[in-house]
Amino acid sequence: MLLDMFDLMTFALMPANHRKAQKGSRMSGTGYYQVQEEKRRYPRIVIDRLIEIEQADGSVVSALAHDISPDGLQIRCDRDTAKTLNPSETQIEGDKGPEFKVRLSLPLQEGLVELGARCKTLYRAVIPGAEGVAFGMQFKEFEGDSFKYLLIGLWSPIGL
Repeated sequence: MLLDMFDLMTFALMPANHRKAQKGSRMSGTGYYQVQEEKRRYPRIVIDRLIEIEQADGSVVSALAHDISPDGLQIRCDRDTAKTLNPSETQIEGDKGPEFKVRLSLPLQEGLVELGARCKTLYRAVIPGAEGVAFGMQFKEFEGDSFKYLLIGLWSPIGL
């Protein structure tokens, strides 16, 4: 697995101000969402950055990358974009979630670097009161040096 390269102890000992991990959620469908949250191997860091999501047919939609870790990320989008990504608008369970290519820019000391990866969708949850939807995605494969840049960004003094 990709994360075998990652030194879990170093990440676990990272100063708390570098790990703004999500604790809990106010999303509906909390049963399944909560199960996914409890399965996390690493805490997520809130980044709230624009992300491009490429679908199987090559079309691209934009959303917000809400948080990220070495293992995956959560994206948030409006209901129209969510319907594009998940036309059935049903709960995503197990290994049945669609795969997407994602691309986002991360601020590193050297400037913005582009991260590209292939992801598997693990869950879909409606965000009450925000008219939005969240998707949990697990990284499956990184492009080029994207994984290295992600780790640098997680440890960077300026943060993500």
